Amino acid sequence: MMCSKVWIVSNRPFPNRVASNPADLERLLKTYEPEHPERIYFPFWSWKVPNDLLLKCECIGFHSTPLPFGRGGSPIQNMIRLGYQTTELCMFRMTKNFDEGEILCRREVWLKGTLGDIISRISSNIESMIKGYEGGTIISTGSTTDYNRVPLKFNRIVNNHLSEVDTLEQLYDEIRMRDEEGHPKAFIWLGKFRIDFTDAFYHFDGKEPLKAKVEIYKE
Repeated sequence: MMCSKVWIVSNRPFPNRVASNPADLERLLKTYEPEHPERIYFPFWSWKVPNDLLLKCECIGFHSTPLPFGRGGSPIQNMIRLGYQTTELCMFRMTKNFDEGEILCRREVWLKGTLGDIISRISSNIESMIKGYEGGTIISTGSTTDYNRVPLKFNRIVNNHLSEVDTLEQLYDEIRMRDEEGHPKAFIWLGKFRIDFTDAFYHFDGKEPLKAKVEIYKE
């Protein structure tokens, strides 16, 4: 599907990926000077895209909230913490501002299961969106979104230490929203021991305990 004029760069494994970080992308662009790709897709990309690149080619980003709601970091985890069962995956034409630009497509995504489950659903939708945009079934309307009126902007969640919560449902969410291969797990400290939690399971009827797999490491 992809030709030399259309690139996909992502810091996660993704089909047809040509670069995985800003340094990779910069080296790749230098090999194509003075010619550049017509379009670059940025699924699962958390770095600032240089303004000169935004001017040279069409840059398409993806964000897992119903933009302009939820701009900022850790969108999946923040939506789960707010109690949402679903979110929107937005494909947008990137600008110099983070998570801002013309919305090209919106897709609803379930937030059930582990972070790995959710990322898998998002990846499938992104692949479909890219194919649709390249194939002409997703077409730019030129419509704009008012990003000056932002209902909520998220902060990136950088600490995976389990904090105090009020319910088992909340604890279940805190564990599952970090549960993905290669992602730092939810954990607590017990003296010199770090206890990691994965594979959380809960019935939500209040009759069964929350169950999870634990791994214990000594500092």
